[in-house]
Amino acid sequence: MEDKIICPKCNFEQPEGTECQRCGIVFAKFDSRRSMPEPVGLSATEHPDHSEDSELLASVDLWASRAGKYSIIGIMAFFFFYMVIKRSSWCFLDYVNLPFHEFGHILFSPFGDTIQFPGGTISQLMWPLILMIYFLVKKEYLATAFCLFWFGENFLNISKYMADARLMALPLAGAGSTTGTFCRATGIS
Repeated sequence: MEDKIICPKCNFEQPEGTECQRCGIVFAKFDSRRSMPEPVGLSATEHPDHSEDSELLASVDLWASRAGKYSIIGIMAFFFFYMVIKRSSWCFLDYVNLPFHEFGHILFSPFGDTIQFPGGTISQLMWPLILMIYFLVKKEYLATAFCLFWFGENFLNISKYMADARLMALPLAGAGSTTGTFCRATGIS
């Protein structure tokens, strides 16, 4: 059974952690502020931490934080579905993916042609996956969601790239042999 704690600010019961899942306070900072001596000349009701303004500001900050997160998730979902519908369009993430893809060819080149050519695609998928795992461990769920979006968006480009392996009509960044010519030469396609 998992230990539960109660938030000292909003009384939300949750599994143990470093911050409240409802109001977002960091327990260590909240406890340290509460243990600070009261300023001289102010009663408990006049203390800035106990004012209605600070509570209102905290609720507005919480609302704005959540609204911002949900907006970003909504934009990512809209953008992903737009990319699925408009498959021929170029997206801003393609400029991010291209260096990771090309670096993969260099990274995997010591292992021979068999892994060097698909190494671009492997690298293009590897970096968002590594970052997604990193942010998941850090419990940064919005960053994890973006990395998952980035990981999935890569498959849209990979599908276009693989569909072009026979035709070789896409303009490619590198010159000379490509993954498509390698696939045809080895009988993979």
